[in-house]
Amino acid sequence: MADSEKQEDREETPEHKNVQKHKLSRYINSKYQDSVFKDLFKSRENLFGLYRVLHPEDALATEKDMELITIKNVLSNGVYNDVAFQVKGRLMILMEHQSSINWNMPLRLLVYYAEEVMGYLRKKGESLHQKEKILLPSAEFYVVYSGNEKWDVKELRLSDSFKENNGSLELLVKIIHKDDYKESILDDYLTFIYKVKENMELYGRDEENIRRSVLEAIGYCIKNNILAGYLEERQREVFGMLMNEISVDEFGEIRAREARKEGRKEGREEGRREVIINMYRKGYTLEQIAGVTEKSPEEIKAVIAGREPMLTI
Repeated sequence: MADSEKQEDREETPEHKNVQKHKLSRYINSKYQDSVFKDLFKSRENLFGLYRVLHPEDALATEKDMELITIKNVLSNGVYNDVAFQVKGRLMILMEHQSSINWNMPLRLLVYYAEEVMGYLRKKGESLHQKEKILLPSAEFYVVYSGNEKWDVKELRLSDSFKENNGSLELLVKIIHKDDYKESILDDYLTFIYKVKENMELYGRDEENIRRSVLEAIGYCIKNNILAGYLEERQREVFGMLMNEISVDEFGEIRAREARKEGRKEGREEGRREVIINMYRKGYTLEQIAGVTEKSPEEIKAVIAGREPMLTI
């Protein structure tokens, strides 16, 4: 390592040093940019299992009826979603995983849905300006919650986001909690995630114990037939993705602590800028930085441009 690089490491902020202590940045790799939630539902088999959980009454549906349509272009406008799929071309389902409370999910899902609809129209060769009426698939929206904070809500409504009552626009989001769908692929997923968290509470949050927590959770679930096929086939990838997710969470927790400690808007904003620079230096994507700092890709690029030579990201 060059002397200049060593000097840069010594001068990095306390936030970065705390994350370096865990050495979790080694898991930041483009290979692991997907979350476990996204990866799990890339297969038609698992999408079908998910659909059967949500619509057990549809006995005629088959795996072939499932079409994954998750938004993949995350850099052009900052829009990206976790899981979106169509069923027989008549139903569109958008689902997000949340490990923290977010009351803005109806608004976020509205943005995702608008993007999905535009893709749907392009694929069908239809235009908003055509004379003939466009018939859209039905749409459903879900959030799978796996946070530690208690969130006693079953649904969120877009209408609650308006400053004044607005009855002309509505979007209903159903919140899925642990045990809502017993003995299902959703229950299995949440069991796995909570097992990792349980292990981390038991062993600690340093790198060695986080590794132990993830590996033991994988072994526990395989042994107890919880996502066993998926975990056996994708064990290495699941480990990398989870370590990546945990390292991103570390930055988020550090930012939150620093903001509370500082207690001033200027301090909070400076804290966010430092986190952006540190995450950028370590190779995080715009999507990952945006998720932690709650900044748009344009704002993130502006911060980087003012502090660092811009790379193509």
